[in-house]
Amino acid sequence: DTTITTAAQTTQAEATEKEETQPATQVTDGVVKYTSTYNSKEQAVFYPEELTTSGKTYPIIAFANGTMVSYTFYETLLKEFVKCGYIVVGNSETMAADGTAQISSIDFIISENNNPTSALYGKVNTDKIAAVGHSQGGRSSVNAAAIDSRVDCVISLAGSNYVEEAEKLSAPVLFFAGTKDMIVDADKWVKTAYDAVKGPAVYANYIGGIHTTCCSNPAPYIYYASMWLEAYLNGNTNLLDNFRDGGELSNDSAWSEFSYKGYEIYKVYCDAGISAKVNVTNYWSVGKLPVGNYKYILKAYTVDGLVESRDDVEKEIDIIESTYQKVPYIDNANLIAYFDANTKRNNDG
Repeated sequence: DTTITTAAQTTQAEATEKEETQPATQVTDGVVKYTSTYNSKEQAVFYPEELTTSGKTYPIIAFANGTMVSYTFYETLLKEFVKCGYIVVGNSETMAADGTAQISSIDFIISENNNPTSALYGKVNTDKIAAVGHSQGGRSSVNAAAIDSRVDCVISLAGSNYVEEAEKLSAPVLFFAGTKDMIVDADKWVKTAYDAVKGPAVYANYIGGIHTTCCSNPAPYIYYASMWLEAYLNGNTNLLDNFRDGGELSNDSAWSEFSYKGYEIYKVYCDAGISAKVNVTNYWSVGKLPVGNYKYILKAYTVDGLVESRDDVEKEIDIIESTYQKVPYIDNANLIAYFDANTKRNNDG
């Protein structure tokens, strides 16, 4: 009897220990939250409640905190990102500037995707990752993306970015500032970082915004941030039109000092009846873009506007010198086309 009792006690103890190691979840307004520990830091995961029954995977947003605050300060903002269809991971790091804690959060989420006991098992799109942060966390996001090529795009909210760090960034970055921010001055910290980055970038200053407006009133930030994420994480590049001169952000009276650089969308027009089986190498040309790394999506159109029935092709190019370059376009097509980056037209008219 003693042996049986001891075994039962042992089994009960093991069950209790296992139960204690499972993260407790909270569900609020369609957003599920749980916390865990990874590399000695608390990690907080937020995901859409629908994830458990959905057959799709979700891109990652890794969030970095401002100086001396934890993810708990940003929960309202983070949940708004989740409602846009993303898995968001924050952490307890209060001095995040170098980006390493944010990268660790990315590692954690990927490990959750590979963990059969995790709610996120097989649910994470590990190829689509954004780094987002506020204040010192904005600086972290720039640094994390410069260090870690897994990061596809960046959003820096009132980020205290250093020029010498921003110069290393080539991933697309959206910089938001506030005209009444007395902690991170827009001209000193944010606009100078925008000017320094080598890749695609957008800058805008929210009129009347103070340092924490993105937390107390996230709606105007989320509105454009969600477009940015949708374009770079989900491939809906038509949304980038909202970030060009004459686009929605540039005409939005709630924002000032709008500026953008470093990206364009080009279309190749070709004769109807194009054959995708002709083995001809074509070229896409890039003229006088800033030095940096660019990703671009190639689409084929017929003259009557019908899209070829094949997947879009995403490619990447490094601009080493700011001069005209000819870039391999795609095999197995019968069109040879070149673009003039100044006129944004095929050079055959």
